[in-house]
Amino acid sequence: MIRTLIIAVLIALSSVAYSQVNDAGLWTDISIEKRFNQAFSVEFANCERFDENITELGSIVNEIGLNYSFTPRDDVSVFYRIKLNHALDNTYYPIRRFYLDYSHEFELAKFDLDARLRAQTQQKNTYFFDFDSSSKFTLRPKIKLSYQHLKWEPYLSFEAYLPFFEDDYKPCEKFRAVIGLEYSLNKHNAFDLGYMIQKEVFKKNPLTDFVLLVGYKFKF
Repeated sequence: MIRTLIIAVLIALSSVAYSQVNDAGLWTDISIEKRFNQAFSVEFANCERFDENITELGSIVNEIGLNYSFTPRDDVSVFYRIKLNHALDNTYYPIRRFYLDYSHEFELAKFDLDARLRAQTQQKNTYFFDFDSSSKFTLRPKIKLSYQHLKWEPYLSFEAYLPFFEDDYKPCEKFRAVIGLEYSLNKHNAFDLGYMIQKEVFKKNPLTDFVLLVGYKFKF
């Protein structure tokens, strides 16, 4: 399983040489999680995404959701998200999204393997209260391999976007490959630094993003 994950990520990273459009980006993420008990927690996150070689604020993302752990290794989450995307006229238009996650954690020797499946639906709206836009449905399987040593946790992840119910169907829309390192300052504060390659596929002029990820999470 680990060997398969590593091979898949290496293939994904090597394939970016065939891209026709490249861009460098920076994503900064801040999240706050309030745990009520061992099973329930609520989470809010804000992310600002800079693109065009980190010269433009391409989007602002805010989301809030509920997490439920029904076993020590099984979790489900439901989230609502608003994303403000930058337009050519320098305005921002909203994209609304609902998503449902199920994840299971496996122990592999000294490693942890987290398998997650996300089902999401989103609408691109010209105005905040425009509810007539057609919905887009996507499945997003993701695997994350990590190793925790004291306060440090290096990780490697791979995620695919699989669209459904579209007129012009394609088996995959894009994928993400991430290598990163998380540092837990204490039980309440954690920092994350990563590097992501996001690549569109099955497209005439696919875009490949090379993104620096900087994150902070507060739990209480």
